[in-house]
Amino acid sequence: MTYLESVLFIHDETFQYDASLQENEFGTFITQVDISDFLKDPQSYKVYAKHIIISCSNENLHYILQEAVKYNYSLSFLPDTKQKELINLYRLTTDYKANLEIALRDDLKSVDLIECNGEYYHHGIRLGQSSLIQIKDSEKNILQKAITGISYFHKLKLFSCDITTGHDRVIKTAASNIIITNHVGKKSFTSLLFPNASMRDGKMSMIIVSPYSIKEYFLFFISILKFSNTNKNLSSAVAYLQSNRFEISADNVPVELDGVKNIETPIVCEVKKSVLSINASEEFWENNLDVTNEKEVVQIANLPDEKERVKYTQKRLPFFAVASTERFKELFSILRDDAKSNSKYVTLMFLSTIIAAIGLFANSAAVVIGAMVLAPLMTPIVALAMGLLRGETEMLQNSLFKIFIGIIVAISASVLLSIIVPHVGLTGELKARINPTLLDLGVAIFSGIAAAYSKAHKSIRESLAGVAIAVALVPPLATAGIGLGRGEFYVFYGAFLLFFTNLIGITLAATITFQFLGFSNAVKSKKSLLSVGILLVIISYPLYLSFVDILQKHRFNARLANNRFLVEDKYIIVERAVIVHKDDVDLVRLKILVRESLNRKEFLMLKNKIQKRSKKTIHLSVETEYIL
Repeated sequence: MTYLESVLFIHDETFQYDASLQENEFGTFITQVDISDFLKDPQSYKVYAKHIIISCSNENLHYILQEAVKYNYSLSFLPDTKQKELINLYRLTTDYKANLEIALRDDLKSVDLIECNGEYYHHGIRLGQSSLIQIKDSEKNILQKAITGISYFHKLKLFSCDITTGHDRVIKTAASNIIITNHVGKKSFTSLLFPNASMRDGKMSMIIVSPYSIKEYFLFFISILKFSNTNKNLSSAVAYLQSNRFEISADNVPVELDGVKNIETPIVCEVKKSVLSINASEEFWENNLDVTNEKEVVQIANLPDEKERVKYTQKRLPFFAVASTERFKELFSILRDDAKSNSKYVTLMFLSTIIAAIGLFANSAAVVIGAMVLAPLMTPIVALAMGLLRGETEMLQNSLFKIFIGIIVAISASVLLSIIVPHVGLTGELKARINPTLLDLGVAIFSGIAAAYSKAHKSIRESLAGVAIAVALVPPLATAGIGLGRGEFYVFYGAFLLFFTNLIGITLAATITFQFLGFSNAVKSKKSLLSVGILLVIISYPLYLSFVDILQKHRFNARLANNRFLVEDKYIIVERAVIVHKDDVDLVRLKILVRESLNRKEFLMLKNKIQKRSKKTIHLSVETEYIL
């Protein structure tokens, strides 16, 4: 390696000149120059050397940069250990001797600089508030980054801006931050978006942070803290561009240049190709190849368009996103179709109900599950949730009518089948659907969340069938119809309460989920949603009573099991006790162990002893086993 014959060493108070530099082992003659003297007449120092080693603050470095380009000086850097950004940019170290060796090499190569409003910059340009990206790229630990990031939330606001690229592409949008740079720092956020960016490719990179909501900004904040080496899961709050020129206009937006200078918009940034020769490490040159690529990169699908930006810049950012019809056009179109009734829907409802009813009669869980998969009742309920959220009257009316038609078809079909099929007792599958509790409401709520989430994401919409199986909408309707056809109104009441629980739980949960996913900034049909909420509270009461009743039965069973009763000097051991609801009464089924047979009087005495342990009137059914 050869080294430069002579250099200028320009410094300020941040780095005091060391006389030992003159006796360096590389044979380079070093002329010490105070920065204030140099800036008075930069051109006069060319008689000493045409290469400058800089050791000064970032602000003074900015001034040197202007003169270096103007008078054709080449540069190298001897940073202070606290100048992490400069060290990172040129891939230097905190080792003074190692950096000096690099600075004195006779191995100069040219790099590009960004010219902004007539001045040159190499670190970067920032518009708007302090950026989470800057937090990520800082040297702070994870706790410090978290605290700093959280402090940004209360002042989060978007500004309106117009961006014109070098290929005359005009972007009218809104953002909270815009960062422009022509380099990629080691392990920086920028490296995710532009892994091949270079200070020698004739382009600069722009990152636009534009969250639609506080929720989205929070998710972006989490992704910043986690940081991975892939951009596949980048937050939707980020857009990015690459071009050789950007023109940006925005009202009352601060612009920070290289962290040392503040100006106002409009600004014009342009990459000046190979305007400065520098010394840097081998790692720097390996990551900044001399390439030419005129193609622009424009990834702006996540940005608000010209119409949307008005919603965001007039007030503080909402907690949930403002979703435009254009942005989610496909989903809204699907849900509007889902809300409309047609002959196929009626046919599937009829067939799925018949299959479910047969499965209930046959006590076949597999057949009942098959009916759940076939049933199309989930789709209008999800459409109803979106109609409530966005206040779309037509979608609301259509989905409610479709649900009503489905209920009528299902109950009518099951009533008809209950009349045709010979009378059979209540099977296990029927019993499972006539005593809904708060647990069923919980299933409905989480199913509503899953239904809305799967519908909102195109890649997992096929999962909606699985959600329909989990919540079981048609089997309760079929059970209600069977109860109605047989005149067993307690069966009808319990099964229809289960269906209504599912309907209300799914609707309310799906509405809130759609809100959280960003499909509206405010519930427009607040009265309708309030009505759904009131219905949820109302149905919660009988569900609560049913849940309490089940607990009481369980405790009653537990108290009876393995108990001993003395009746007429005869010991009776209860081996098993089960309470079942049959024909509007509680029937206690016991299996008892005895040594001697019991007569009717003794059985009645046993019943009276058990009755004292229950608040309800009970009937007793006894299975006797003798111990010899």
